[in-house]
Amino acid sequence: MEAYIIDFNPYSKTIEGMINVRAINLDNVGALVIGTNREARKTDLEETVDILENLQEHMDCEMIGKTNFAAFFPKGREVDVQGDKFLVGSMIVLKVTEYGLEPLDENDYELAKNELESRRISFSENGKKYVAFKLS
Repeated sequence: MEAYIIDFNPYSKTIEGMINVRAINLDNVGALVIGTNREARKTDLEETVDILENLQEHMDCEMIGKTNFAAFFPKGREVDVQGDKFLVGSMIVLKVTEYGLEPLDENDYELAKNELESRRISFSENGKKYVAFKLS
């Protein structure tokens, strides 16, 4: 299925620059769901919306390092250790663009998954061992 996104830039000096219409294929986009247990899967657009709606009242969001990916996760799963933010548990990941949130395509999915795997660490805090993703 194809959809159109209309981007509006009110600061453009020309009419043509104010409106940009982009077509996107919705058949192969979604989000990455990944957990500290190394399980990862791609969701379709419908499941992505369902997950975000279910988290809506109890959700935190954090950018993943200096990437353009944002992690959404249940409140209370974030751990602050010496000024760095870590997530214990699972998250859903979307892309942040100048126009807002966008679903991941196949390339984004692999990039986000690889970035998060490189940020997966184990550490101890107050005698407890954690496996977490470093977010910042």
